[in-house]
Amino acid sequence: MKKILLLLSLFTFSFSYSQDWKLLFETESETYYYKPNTSETAWIKTISEKQRNIEKGVEKLDAYEITLWKFDCDSKKLGVISSSIYSKDGKVLDSLKIKETVMNCISPESIREKLLKVFCETK
Repeated sequence: MKKILLLLSLFTFSFSYSQDWKLLFETESETYYYKPNTSETAWIKTISEKQRNIEKGVEKLDAYEITLWKFDCDSKKLGVISSSIYSKDGKVLDSLKIKETVMNCISPESIREKLLKVFCETK
C-alpha cells in the first residue's frame, strides 16, 4: 500500500511540475509557452526552430529563450524585464536584464498582441 501511495505522489508531483509551462501557440518557426509570475508579469518561453546560414551550409539553432514580460492591460502595453537564451542542454548563451522597463505600444495582429491578450484574459 505504501508503494502505491508513493508512486501516486511521485506521479502527481511530476505531472504538476510538467504543467508549469502552458502552450500558447505555434508559428512556422517558433513555439510559445506561458508561465504566470505576478499580477503584472509572466514568463514566456520561446522555442525556436530557426536556422542560420553558415559557411558549410545551414545550421539549426537548437536554443530557447525565456523572457520575463511586464504587462499593462489597461493601456495595452508591455515591456521586457529580463531575458535569457539557453542552449538545448540548458547552458546560458546570452542574458539581458533591463534596469528600467520601457512599456511599449503593441502592433495589431502581432505576437506581442497575442501575449498581451493571453495574459490579460487569464488575470
